[in-house]
Amino acid sequence: MNDCGTDEPGNMLSHLVGDVKAPASSPSGQTLQFDQNQYVPGGNASAISLADTGFAYVPQACEIEACTLMVALHGCYQYHGRIGDAFMRQSYLNEYADTNDMIVLYPQTTKSDSNPMNPRGCFNWWAYGEDTAYAEHGGKQITTIMNMVDALGGGAGGTDPTTTTTTAPTSTTTATTTTTTTTDQPEPSCVTDDNYAHTQAGRAYQQGGYTYANGSDQYLGLWNTYTRSSIKETSPGYWVTC
Repeated sequence: MNDCGTDEPGNMLSHLVGDVKAPASSPSGQTLQFDQNQYVPGGNASAISLADTGFAYVPQACEIEACTLMVALHGCYQYHGRIGDAFMRQSYLNEYADTNDMIVLYPQTTKSDSNPMNPRGCFNWWAYGEDTAYAEHGGKQITTIMNMVDALGGGAGGTDPTTTTTTAPTSTTTATTTTTTTTDQPEPSCVTDDNYAHTQAGRAYQQGGYTYANGSDQYLGLWNTYTRSSIKETSPGYWVTC
């Protein structure tokens, strides 16, 4: 995030939607997570270099009334699996969302070193993989994002945005929580260790001197014996931070 003493988010929003109210001093809504796979054509997010999990920021007012929908696409190297929630917290969009009745949808990519080749976790702006229609109707990532928009009520086939907290994609957070807490399988336990030990045990990997959780690619910090992190295995080979 750039901090140059100017209000670029406010300038951008004013250009896009007209006059906006001053931002809140701090966000008071909630950030919900959902399964992106269900919005991907074919159901496999990683096949088009998208992460399994996406996020949406919902102001308190938008839980009971219709709101504007804003889609915020992060930059290269800014996906959740690498920098956590920094883009969602520090882009200064949630503060404006609170006072201007806007839901902010934060789709997420992930890095891919194979096909599609996307080692920096960028959105598809140069036709990586086989998606030559990346910038057109029918582009796989664009279609996925529009499916999310429709589910939030922002597209032609969507439902009333006032039902945001009970319809996809935000409702998938509730469904996921229910599934993990009501099944007979025990809750995955957290493993706390230094990042070097995590990589040696196959729970994480290192790249460029930094450590990332296997499966989710979540950023864990420096790769050494001094930096410790807590992670858990939610499915075979898929580790996330606790």
